[in-house]
Amino acid sequence: MKTNPFPFLGEPVSRLAFGAFGLGGVFGAFDKNEAIDAMHQCWDRGVNLVDTARHYGPSEQIIGEAMRCWGGQKPFIATKAETIGPIEQWAMPRPVEVCFPPGHITRDAEASLAALGVGRQRHPEPRVINTDGHAAQ
Repeated sequence: MKTNPFPFLGEPVSRLAFGAFGLGGVFGAFDKNEAIDAMHQCWDRGVNLVDTARHYGPSEQIIGEAMRCWGGQKPFIATKAETIGPIEQWAMPRPVEVCFPPGHITRDAEASLAALGVGRQRHPEPRVINTDGHAAQ
């Protein structure tokens, strides 16, 4: 498995990821045990990155369950904070201050940690990038 060093940590992270969008049931019903087995198969083959989001329903809980019964090195979990407020129009972003008010990303990260059943993830401090590509203050 090809890897790159994870920014700020230098640990190897796979170039391929297990995408957990389907664990929210968006593609229909699935067997949770088969999903956990699929994650274990990926991790066993060196895919050590899982992509999920708060918006993916129970995906973080299922990933947490898979990690608790996994005997190998824990994977990197890439999750995303959920935006606040109604969607006004597709691809028409609202101001970042509205979508992610102060403290929201921290609260969402804490909710992700709880759902995953872990005390702390290996991650740099969260940063919000404005639509112009610059970091929000």
